[in-house]
Amino acid sequence: MAGRTTHFIHLKPFKTSVVKQMLSEFYPKYTNEDLLCLYMFSGGVAKYVFLMMY
Repeated sequence: MAGRTTHFIHLKPFKTSVVKQMLSEFYPKYTNEDLLCLYMFSGGVAKYVFLMMY
């Protein structure tokens, strides 16, 4: 079994509404430009959103 893929994890990026909710909890005074920049740079990928928040 060495080197064989037995399972796949299919991850999907967050929707903009989820990123918007996360941003509003982290920074309530965000602007639409802040949301746009966060989604542009992270692509909605959880790891990148997390890294940009902290």
